[in-house]
Amino acid sequence: LQLARSTSKRKEIVLRAALGAGPFHIIRQLLPESLLLAVIGGVCGLVLAWWGIYGLRAIGPDSISRLSQVTVNGWVLGYTLLLSLLVGIVSGLLPALQPSRFDLQGALREHGATNSGGKSRAHSFLVVAEISAATLLLVGAGLLLKSFWRLQSVDTGFDAAHVLTAGISLNREKYMKADDRRTVFFNQVLEHVRSIPGVESVGMISHLPFGGRGVNLGFTLPGQPQITNDEDRLRAELRIVSPDYFRTMSIPVRYGRTFTEQDRNVAIVNEAFAHQFFPDRTPIGQRLQIRVKSMEVEVV
Repeated sequence: LQLARSTSKRKEIVLRAALGAGPFHIIRQLLPESLLLAVIGGVCGLVLAWWGIYGLRAIGPDSISRLSQVTVNGWVLGYTLLLSLLVGIVSGLLPALQPSRFDLQGALREHGATNSGGKSRAHSFLVVAEISAATLLLVGAGLLLKSFWRLQSVDTGFDAAHVLTAGISLNREKYMKADDRRTVFFNQVLEHVRSIPGVESVGMISHLPFGGRGVNLGFTLPGQPQITNDEDRLRAELRIVSPDYFRTMSIPVRYGRTFTEQDRNVAIVNEAFAHQFFPDRTPIGQRLQIRVKSMEVEVV
């Protein structure tokens, strides 16, 4: 916009040059104005960034790590200042250096035709650049919307309609080292929520699907030698759920059964796990040696 605006001031710049003003005098006139506008634009951008970050922190999910610590830091301030100064200098220098390329006498004698031709070329260049940038943005936005639309139709394996989730954070000193106390607490929560009118089913899970967090677990398949080096173990994500979790999330069980209240040291694996690690046999009844407390679990 600054470059487009400068083409309308070309007659004034040519006239000043014809009266003896050198490039330095013209730059001294145009540069402060362009720098001021660029710095004001940078400040407005920082204000919008600050408001945007505040809004994202207010509506962002808790699963995004350290979201509350996101802020505009010194690097962003320095980059914005540098970019604002650079844009201001470029948009101020280019119009000031243009008179040296023109025939001043011809420009003054035929300022109408000469100005129109110069403005036409400059405007054509700026219009082409603007349309090109707008086209790129439009294509990118279209592809983003298309990807978002296709993601909405992807089968996630569960039904999240009419499902309400809530996070629970227990006191580490009071509960983390007391398995029995933690189990009693969770069972009481489940019973309390089940008694709420309108609730059809209640389940618990340690980490929500697609929640951005999880536990990567090392394990050994049956028939394989015991692996002492943790880096050489096979790995898969681990989630701990209550027996009614699958019914609550409408997750179908392809083979075998779901959990019961009496189960101990049993596991349910998904189809991707079964295809990768048991391609030629059924996973039901197989035993996995996992790293946690050297525990052996049976796939049900």
